Amino acid sequence: MSENHKVKGAQIVTIQSYFDEYGQFEKVLPFEGNQQQLQFAVKRAFSEAGKTYNLITNNCEHHANYVQNGYPESKQVRNVFFALLGVFALSVLAE
Repeated sequence: MSENHKVKGAQIVTIQSYFDEYGQFEKVLPFEGNQQQLQFAVKRAFSEAGKTYNLITNNCEHHANYVQNGYPESKQVRNVFFALLGVFALSVLAE
């Protein structure tokens, strides 16, 4: 199993060790591709092992999306960025 831990970073762990540490899954994303796409996803998961967690550029959502589909994106980070950009634009226009 692949995870991106806030302290340990991206790593491959056994399901047993995950349950020993957390007791349950937070969220499970089922893989929605064919066998060949699954093989690429596994390779991406292993290629991420050892990378450092970063809330803005490499958080859990970035990691899960990259492993699932090859695109390291976080809708949460993007939404916060655009919200802050909107607040900044409104403050500039208000002057």
